[in-house]
Amino acid sequence: MSSYHVDTLQSTISKNHPVQFDKNGVPKAKIPYTKNFQYHVTDIASYAIMNEHTPKIFNAQINWLIKYIEPDGAYQHHFKFPFYKNFPSPWIGGLAQGLAISALCIAYKKKKEEEILNTAKKAFTCLKKECTIKDGDNTWIEEYPLKLHILNGFIYSIFGVYDINKITYMKTSNDLFNQCIQTLENTLKDYDLGYWSRYSLHDSMPSTLFYHIVHIKQLNALYKITKNDLFLSYANKWSKYPLKKSNKIKVKTIRTITHLKKHGIYGSYKRFNQRRSWLQSK
Repeated sequence: MSSYHVDTLQSTISKNHPVQFDKNGVPKAKIPYTKNFQYHVTDIASYAIMNEHTPKIFNAQINWLIKYIEPDGAYQHHFKFPFYKNFPSPWIGGLAQGLAISALCIAYKKKKEEEILNTAKKAFTCLKKECTIKDGDNTWIEEYPLKLHILNGFIYSIFGVYDINKITYMKTSNDLFNQCIQTLENTLKDYDLGYWSRYSLHDSMPSTLFYHIVHIKQLNALYKITKNDLFLSYANKWSKYPLKKSNKIKVKTIRTITHLKKHGIYGSYKRFNQRRSWLQSK
């Protein structure tokens, strides 16, 4: 059983999306709606965490994370996601940095090697500098280099901050963790649609079932960490939403209508076929 906070990770493998492995057993993800397979730190860190108790696989991912971190602590992504406008390349994301930190912290607890801890510290320094923003009174760690406030990515990032703080007790990590928890306390209500959870605060689109379940698991994990009843309350509330068939129908209907409004009938059909072709091609 993994020592990580949740048993579901936002990765290509978890979603059964196309993936290849290099000669060392490190995954390369197929970038959405393209034919290109590239290293994606979210997948590599997730694969490490998922295989914590399989040394050969785990060590291959940790070795990659140590070797390919930039001098400033960044894990750069050299691709764009086609469904976001004005997406820069290369880019640094809080989700990937946070998962990498968590994976490295697990490795450090096992091996007690300073190189691993120093790599985790560098990744945290970059996360704080490049991925953390202030929006009013709230402090966010952004999954992408866009102001989207994606809930699952934010919480995965918080786990990374928590993990390194438990090892180092740095003031910077402790302060950032507390600020992010305060942000969730302030804004969690905004993710509640009354029948489902929102994926982000960028729009009012309900999340997919996959991410809705991830949200619930993350909130339960945050409750265990913080003993904050607010997180348990929302986890319990959101757990009940999928039990109503009408809620599932409503989510599917709203997501379909939103896509039709945005892309039109032909555009939505083309996008559906693009995704189907992308998923079927390994």
